[in-house]
Amino acid sequence: MTRQEMGIEILILNLQNKIRPEKKYLEWVIKKTVKKNFPGFSPVEIGLVLVNNRQIREINRYYRKVDRVTDVIAFPSSRNFNGSTPAKVIKLNRAYGGDIFISVEKARSQAAEYGSTYKNEIALLLVHGILHVFNYDHTRKKEAAEMERKERETLKWLKT
Repeated sequence: MTRQEMGIEILILNLQNKIRPEKKYLEWVIKKTVKKNFPGFSPVEIGLVLVNNRQIREINRYYRKVDRVTDVIAFPSSRNFNGSTPAKVIKLNRAYGGDIFISVEKARSQAAEYGSTYKNEIALLLVHGILHVFNYDHTRKKEAAEMERKERETLKWLKT
């Protein structure tokens, strides 16, 4: 599915059959998150791939060398893509931001574990993935604190 709104092209690929995605909601969260955190940055293309636990474990093992299920993995198009500098990869006259993979199974189990809703958990994972696409990281303490602050602000903003 392709949809371009406000200079943001969103490509959604559903590779799992456990949960039916609410594509309009996913698009809304992506669009709003980019608008809030990277205002005026367009046109940009972001891919979202919905997978199951087995698929995300394979991706995690192959690309990160970590043999376990995770909730979200993001692949920025380049290390220089940060919403203010153009991406090195240009596709169809748009900056190609990158791809986000989310395990809908893991999202559902985490929502139950944390006493949240599936919809809220998906929003959190999308925001987290988008920040990764724009090269935010949480490997260092200071970076993690900044990323978590951005996540909290964005999620609060989405609820208003």
